[in-house]
Amino acid sequence: VRYTVPPVIEAKDTVWYTNHPVDPATFCTRLDDVTKTTVETAEAIDWTKEGAQRITLIAVDEGGNTARTAITLTLQRDTEPPVLYGVTDRICYVGEPVAYLSEVFAFDALDGKTEVRVDAQKVNSGKAGKYPVTYTATDADGNSTTASCTFRFVRATVTDEEVETLAEQVMQKIATKDMTRTETLEAIFNYVRGHVRFVNSSDKTDWRKEAVRGIRNGTGDCFTFYAVTRALLDQTDIDYMSLTRKGGSTRHYWVIVNVGTGWYHLDPTIASDHRHRCFMWTNAQCKIKAYFWRYEESLYPPIATEPFQKDKVIEMERAGLL
Repeated sequence: VRYTVPPVIEAKDTVWYTNHPVDPATFCTRLDDVTKTTVETAEAIDWTKEGAQRITLIAVDEGGNTARTAITLTLQRDTEPPVLYGVTDRICYVGEPVAYLSEVFAFDALDGKTEVRVDAQKVNSGKAGKYPVTYTATDADGNSTTASCTFRFVRATVTDEEVETLAEQVMQKIATKDMTRTETLEAIFNYVRGHVRFVNSSDKTDWRKEAVRGIRNGTGDCFTFYAVTRALLDQTDIDYMSLTRKGGSTRHYWVIVNVGTGWYHLDPTIASDHRHRCFMWTNAQCKIKAYFWRYEESLYPPIATEPFQKDKVIEMERAGLL
C-alpha cells in the first residue's frame, strides 16, 4: 500500500541575518508526518541580500508526498559584536613562553566560538615589569570587540616542570584513567580540601610557588588552595577559568569549570569561618555568602542556572553524551 497522506507544515514570517544560512525547517512552527520529513524551498534564498524575500517552503516526506506554505523572510545585517571572556590582569614568568589565549575565548551569538587575536607588541617577556596586552575578536560580519589587560612578569622561583611533576604524582594517587571528568574533578576537589590546611599567608605574585607549597607542606590561604587546584586541573582536559573576588577588604581566588554541562563555581577553600562545600555551584548557590564569591561577571561566561546533578552527569559521560 502506497502512503499518500501529505505532511502538515505551518510557518510564520521570519526575521533572520544575512550571510548566516539555516535549514528552512527552522522557519516552521509545525511539521508533522508519520515518516521522516525534510523541508526545502521552491526559490533559492539570497542570503547576502538585506530586506524581504517571499519564499515557499516545501515539506517532503519519505513517501514523496509534499505540502507547501509561503512566508516572508526578512534578512538584516548582524551588528552585535562577539563577547570576550577571561581578559584579566595576569602574572607570568620572565623568559618563559606566554600562553596568551589560556582561559581567554570569544563567543558570538550567531557564529559561536570566535577567533581571538592578541596584540602583545609592547611585551618584553625577558624583563620583569608590567605590560599592556590587547585582545580583539571579530565575527563573520566584521563586528569587533576589544579588551585590554596587564601582564606582570616576575622572576620564577619554581619551574613549570617542578609543578608538573608534583601534580602528576598527586593525580596518580587520587585518580584513575577510567574516571569521568566529573569524578576526576571531585577527586581533585576532595584532595585539595582535605590536604591543604588554612593559614593566613601566601605569595600571591607566584601561583606556581604556592602550588608547590600547598602540595609539599599542606598549608596556605585561599590563593594556595586555588594554586593547587589549578596545578591539578592542568593535568586534565577539564576547562577552567580563574576568578578573583571583586571589591572587599581582602582578595579571594577560585575557579569556574565546565565538564560539558555549562560553567559552575568550584572552590575547595576551607577555613574556620568558611566551611561551605562549593563544588559545582551556581551563582544562586554562591549567594549563601554573597560577598565571598562576588566577581566581575562581564569578564566570564554565564554560569549555569540549574544545580549540578553529579550522578546524572557522570551517567551521561559514561554513555558518551558529553
